[in-house]
Amino acid sequence: MGLKPSNITSVLSSMVRGTMTQRVARLKLWENWLLHTVMSLIRLMTYITISKLTIQLLLIPTMKPCIKLTQDVFHYMPRGTFLSYHPREPKALYSIKPFYCWSVRRTGNNEEKTIYKRKHFCPCPSCTVGDFVHCLHQQFMGEWYAEQMTVKYVTEDIPATLRADHAVDIQNRLHVLLETFTGYFFVALFTNAEVQRPTFGYISAQSRFHDVRVRMHVLDPFVPMGKEHLLNYFNHAMFKMPRKLCFKPVCNCDAHHTRLVEYSKILMPCVGKTPSDKLVHSVFEDFQLSTQDFGVFKFKESYEDAQLTRYKTLRLKLWAPYTS
Repeated sequence: MGLKPSNITSVLSSMVRGTMTQRVARLKLWENWLLHTVMSLIRLMTYITISKLTIQLLLIPTMKPCIKLTQDVFHYMPRGTFLSYHPREPKALYSIKPFYCWSVRRTGNNEEKTIYKRKHFCPCPSCTVGDFVHCLHQQFMGEWYAEQMTVKYVTEDIPATLRADHAVDIQNRLHVLLETFTGYFFVALFTNAEVQRPTFGYISAQSRFHDVRVRMHVLDPFVPMGKEHLLNYFNHAMFKMPRKLCFKPVCNCDAHHTRLVEYSKILMPCVGKTPSDKLVHSVFEDFQLSTQDFGVFKFKESYEDAQLTRYKTLRLKLWAPYTS
């Protein structure tokens, strides 16, 4: 049985009087009262919380959407495919945010597509399976807006799509080659439409890979004395590898520094296969032309034609044609 608050003072004063048995009994009585009070507070707080949640749930059917779309968001999807349904599960009711849901279905070559649009997420069983017409919460969420869209399918590979696909492939291949070639390897780059010769780059374990670009060393071309006219010749594939390299993004030293290069501009790694199917470097250092400041590299004779042909093919396909 609990103890009334009016008796607290008398209990505290009597706890120090009487025999040991009486004091123990009074202490036990005080503990029972304290436990009873704490449990009563817990029950009261639980009741208040449940009442608030009940009121919120009862008010939901009478609420009206008050979210206004203020911007258009465009989603680019792979060529020839369309997003059929993209649900988003909110963590709680108050975390619902405005966004468009839509359904585009491709049936044969029909160019007319139906898009269902609404500004709110709906977790009802119909919407979660893409049956937007039979939404159970239309009174609260509003109706889905059905619009017809004319889709013109692109049958030819446009350069932008090809560059995006190439960027993904080359990024994955660079990571694989770093495990194959311990230390470093070279790559051939596209600089711009005016530069017709290949530009070369140096990738090592210290290179920093990002989502779209990689921080690496871009190397200068080498032109023998008296042959300056070959500087922009499309078959000229000789470059200088500095002896001193710096891997810091911002530095004022006299070493050769790194630059950010897009993956789509890395046309190919400078590697080849031997008759036994082993990967090797397709370039080598010409020690007769090298100096104490830099080494001169060029394609090995057995790989030169194949590597230059591949570079030209990728340049024409992804970036720019050659000019006379």
